[in-house]
Amino acid sequence: MDSNWDQAVIPNAQPFPAALFIGDSVTTGWQAIEKPTQRWTSLLCQALGWREINLGIDGLGFFARRGPALPDGTRAPAVANTELLKAAVRLQSQVIFVSLGLNDAAFLPSHAAQVRKAIWADLEFLRTCSHASVVVCPYFPTLNGSRFNAVNTMIAQACSQLDLIFTDCLTDAIATSAEPARLAIDSMHPATLGHALMSQAMLDFLAKLAR
Repeated sequence: MDSNWDQAVIPNAQPFPAALFIGDSVTTGWQAIEKPTQRWTSLLCQALGWREINLGIDGLGFFARRGPALPDGTRAPAVANTELLKAAVRLQSQVIFVSLGLNDAAFLPSHAAQVRKAIWADLEFLRTCSHASVVVCPYFPTLNGSRFNAVNTMIAQACSQLDLIFTDCLTDAIATSAEPARLAIDSMHPATLGHALMSQAMLDFLAKLAR
Protein backbone atom coordinates (compact mmCIF):
# COMPACT_ATOMS: atom_id res chain seq x y z
CA MET A 1 0.00 0.00 0.00
CA ASP A 2 1.27 3.45 -0.92
CA SER A 3 2.57 5.16 2.24
CA ASN A 4 1.74 8.57 0.80
CA TRP A 5 -1.88 7.49 0.41
CA ASP A 6 -1.93 6.31 4.03
CA GLN A 7 -0.70 9.66 5.28
CA ALA A 8 -3.24 11.53 3.19
CA VAL A 9 -6.36 9.78 4.53
CA ILE A 10 -5.44 8.85 8.10
CA PRO A 11 -6.06 11.84 10.39
CA ASN A 12 -3.36 12.98 12.71
CA ALA A 13 -4.96 12.73 16.15
CA GLN A 14 -4.92 15.93 18.17
CA PRO A 15 -5.37 15.39 21.91
CA PHE A 16 -7.57 18.41 22.59
CA PRO A 17 -7.95 18.91 26.36
CA ALA A 18 -11.50 18.31 27.56
CA ALA A 19 -13.31 20.57 30.01
CA LEU A 20 -16.44 19.24 31.69
CA PHE A 21 -19.07 21.53 33.16
CA ILE A 22 -21.56 20.51 35.85
CA GLY A 23 -24.15 23.23 36.25
CA ASP A 24 -27.69 24.52 36.06
CA SER A 25 -29.62 26.70 33.60
CA VAL A 26 -26.77 29.22 33.54
CA THR A 27 -24.54 26.46 32.20
CA THR A 28 -27.13 25.35 29.63
CA GLY A 29 -27.66 28.96 28.52
CA TRP A 30 -31.39 28.79 29.29
CA GLN A 31 -33.47 31.09 27.05
CA ALA A 32 -31.21 34.11 27.49
CA ILE A 33 -28.94 33.49 24.49
CA GLU A 34 -29.60 32.88 20.79
CA LYS A 35 -27.42 29.78 20.37
CA PRO A 36 -25.41 27.41 22.58
CA THR A 37 -22.08 28.74 21.34
CA GLN A 38 -22.82 32.00 23.19
CA ARG A 39 -22.88 30.47 26.65
CA TRP A 40 -19.90 31.16 28.88
CA THR A 41 -18.76 27.53 28.86
CA SER A 42 -18.57 27.40 25.08
CA LEU A 43 -16.87 30.78 24.80
CA LEU A 44 -14.27 29.66 27.33
CA CYS A 45 -13.52 26.44 25.47
CA GLN A 46 -13.35 28.22 22.12
CA ALA A 47 -10.84 30.71 23.52
CA LEU A 48 -8.63 28.00 25.02
CA GLY A 49 -8.96 25.37 22.30
CA TRP A 50 -10.65 22.93 24.66
CA ARG A 51 -13.31 20.32 23.91
CA GLU A 52 -16.50 21.14 25.83
CA ILE A 53 -18.48 18.49 27.71
CA ASN A 54 -21.57 20.25 29.02
CA LEU A 55 -23.55 18.42 31.71
CA GLY A 56 -25.71 21.40 32.59
CA ILE A 57 -29.29 20.60 33.64
CA ASP A 58 -31.92 23.29 34.17
CA GLY A 59 -32.87 23.59 37.84
CA LEU A 60 -29.96 21.48 39.10
CA GLY A 61 -28.18 22.14 42.37
CA PHE A 62 -26.03 20.35 44.91
CA PHE A 63 -29.35 19.48 46.59
CA ALA A 64 -32.01 20.66 44.13
CA ARG A 65 -33.33 18.10 41.63
CA ARG A 66 -30.82 15.44 42.60
CA GLY A 67 -33.33 12.82 43.74
CA PRO A 68 -35.91 10.54 42.11
CA ALA A 69 -38.35 11.70 39.45
CA LEU A 70 -41.65 13.16 40.66
CA PRO A 71 -45.08 12.81 39.02
CA ASP A 72 -44.93 16.38 37.69
CA GLY A 73 -41.78 15.61 35.72
CA THR A 74 -39.34 17.35 38.06
CA ARG A 75 -36.98 15.67 40.50
CA ALA A 76 -36.92 15.65 44.26
CA PRO A 77 -34.01 17.16 46.16
CA ALA A 78 -31.45 14.76 47.57
CA VAL A 79 -28.18 14.59 49.47
CA ALA A 80 -25.22 12.59 48.17
CA ASN A 81 -26.73 11.39 44.90
CA THR A 82 -23.62 10.60 42.87
CA GLU A 83 -25.28 9.44 39.63
CA LEU A 84 -24.31 12.55 37.66
CA LEU A 85 -20.90 12.79 39.28
CA LYS A 86 -20.02 9.21 38.38
CA ALA A 87 -20.88 9.96 34.76
CA ALA A 88 -18.68 13.06 34.90
CA VAL A 89 -15.72 11.10 36.24
CA ARG A 90 -16.10 8.38 33.59
CA LEU A 91 -15.77 10.99 30.83
CA GLN A 92 -12.15 11.57 31.92
CA SER A 93 -11.84 15.29 31.27
CA GLN A 94 -8.74 17.22 32.26
CA VAL A 95 -10.72 19.78 34.24
CA ILE A 96 -14.16 19.81 35.85
CA PHE A 97 -15.96 23.09 36.46
CA VAL A 98 -18.72 22.94 39.09
CA SER A 99 -21.16 25.83 38.85
CA LEU A 100 -24.02 24.94 41.18
CA GLY A 101 -25.75 26.59 44.13
CA LEU A 102 -28.20 29.06 42.62
CA ASN A 103 -31.15 26.67 42.82
CA ASP A 104 -30.23 25.52 46.31
CA ALA A 105 -30.87 28.99 47.73
CA ALA A 106 -34.62 28.38 47.50
CA PHE A 107 -34.30 25.66 50.15
CA LEU A 108 -32.88 28.01 52.78
CA PRO A 109 -33.28 28.44 55.66
CA SER A 110 -35.51 25.39 56.27
CA HIS A 111 -33.18 22.89 54.59
CA ALA A 112 -29.85 24.60 55.24
CA ALA A 113 -28.34 21.54 56.91
CA GLN A 114 -29.22 19.31 53.95
CA VAL A 115 -27.84 21.83 51.46
CA ARG A 116 -24.58 22.01 53.39
CA LYS A 117 -24.31 18.21 53.47
CA ALA A 118 -25.08 17.99 49.76
CA ILE A 119 -22.38 20.52 48.90
CA TRP A 120 -19.82 18.63 50.95
CA ALA A 121 -20.85 15.25 49.52
CA ASP A 122 -20.51 16.38 45.90
CA LEU A 123 -17.22 18.15 46.33
CA GLU A 124 -15.69 15.40 48.46
CA PHE A 125 -16.69 12.85 45.82
CA LEU A 126 -14.99 14.83 43.05
CA ARG A 127 -11.95 15.47 45.23
CA THR A 128 -11.61 11.76 45.96
CA CYS A 129 -12.75 10.04 42.77
CA SER A 130 -11.65 12.30 39.94
CA HIS A 131 -8.14 12.78 38.59
CA ALA A 132 -9.20 16.01 36.89
CA SER A 133 -8.48 19.48 38.21
CA VAL A 134 -11.68 20.73 39.86
CA VAL A 135 -12.66 24.40 39.69
CA VAL A 136 -15.69 25.33 41.78
CA CYS A 137 -17.29 28.46 40.39
CA PRO A 138 -20.85 29.13 41.59
CA TYR A 139 -22.91 31.81 39.90
CA PHE A 140 -25.28 34.21 41.63
CA PRO A 141 -26.58 37.43 40.06
CA THR A 142 -25.71 39.16 43.33
CA LEU A 143 -24.46 38.26 46.80
CA ASN A 144 -26.54 40.95 48.49
CA GLY A 145 -29.35 38.48 49.15
CA SER A 146 -28.93 36.57 52.40
CA ARG A 147 -29.75 33.17 50.90
CA PHE A 148 -27.43 33.59 47.91
CA ASN A 149 -24.66 34.72 50.23
CA ALA A 150 -25.28 31.83 52.63
CA VAL A 151 -25.04 29.17 49.92
CA ASN A 152 -21.95 30.81 48.43
CA THR A 153 -20.31 30.81 51.86
CA MET A 154 -21.11 27.12 52.35
CA ILE A 155 -19.49 26.30 49.01
CA ALA A 156 -16.40 28.41 49.73
CA GLN A 157 -15.97 26.82 53.16
CA ALA A 158 -16.23 23.29 51.76
CA CYS A 159 -13.67 24.10 49.07
CA SER A 160 -11.29 25.50 51.66
CA GLN A 161 -11.57 22.38 53.81
CA LEU A 162 -11.19 20.04 50.83
CA ASP A 163 -8.37 22.07 49.23
CA LEU A 164 -10.32 22.67 46.02
CA ILE A 165 -10.05 25.70 43.76
CA PHE A 166 -12.88 28.18 44.41
CA THR A 167 -13.67 31.41 42.62
CA ASP A 168 -16.41 34.05 42.72
CA CYS A 169 -15.37 35.34 39.30
CA LEU A 170 -18.63 34.43 37.53
CA THR A 171 -20.70 36.20 40.17
CA ASP A 172 -18.35 39.19 40.22
CA ALA A 173 -18.52 39.51 36.43
CA ILE A 174 -22.26 40.15 36.67
CA ALA A 175 -22.59 41.78 40.09
CA THR A 176 -19.92 44.42 39.46
CA SER A 177 -21.01 45.30 35.92
CA ALA A 178 -23.15 48.37 35.26
CA GLU A 179 -24.31 47.05 31.89
CA PRO A 180 -28.10 46.56 32.02
CA ALA A 181 -27.94 44.14 29.09
CA ARG A 182 -25.85 41.68 31.07
CA LEU A 183 -28.96 39.98 32.49
CA ALA A 184 -32.10 38.56 30.92
CA ILE A 185 -35.50 40.06 31.67
CA ASP A 186 -35.81 37.92 34.82
CA SER A 187 -32.75 39.69 36.32
CA MET A 188 -31.44 36.26 37.24
CA HIS A 189 -29.96 34.58 34.19
CA PRO A 190 -27.08 36.13 32.23
CA ALA A 191 -27.92 37.28 28.71
CA THR A 192 -25.50 37.12 25.78
CA LEU A 193 -23.41 39.99 27.13
CA GLY A 194 -23.44 38.44 30.59
CA HIS A 195 -22.11 35.14 29.28
CA ALA A 196 -19.34 37.00 27.46
CA LEU A 197 -18.41 38.84 30.66
CA MET A 198 -18.39 35.59 32.61
CA SER A 199 -16.22 33.84 30.06
CA GLN A 200 -13.68 36.65 30.13
CA ALA A 201 -13.70 36.64 33.92
CA MET A 202 -12.93 32.92 33.97
CA LEU A 203 -10.18 33.36 31.37
CA ASP A 204 -8.61 36.03 33.58
CA PHE A 205 -8.92 33.82 36.66
CA LEU A 206 -7.32 30.82 34.96
CA ALA A 207 -4.50 33.00 33.65
CA LYS A 208 -3.74 34.18 37.18
CA LEU A 209 -3.96 30.61 38.44
CA ALA A 210 -1.36 29.50 35.92
CA ARG A 211 1.22 32.09 36.96
